[in-house]
Amino acid sequence: MAEKENQEELEKKENTENKEQNQEENNVGEMVSKQDYDELDDRYKRILAEFENFKKRNSKERETLYNSILSDVVEVILPVVDNLENAVKAETRRRRI
Repeated sequence: MAEKENQEELEKKENTENKEQNQEENNVGEMVSKQDYDELDDRYKRILAEFENFKKRNSKERETLYNSILSDVVEVILPVVDNLENAVKAETRRRRI
């Protein structure tokens, strides 16, 4: 009988130890999960910031490209417009004479 009681006590101790070990493992698991969460959160924020910077940079590049193209077009058209204005003035002078 004493042997049976000793056996039961040993099993209870083992069960208690197993429960404590499981709780410790769960706590470590929660800490790892928190650490993983923090790493993912940091990574998300960095990627979001990079994307915002990309959008701003892309917008500035588009505006610069638009202005560059516009100035090229004006540079090509301006002499033509000047010549047309001179032609109109020349035609007007002939009629008056």
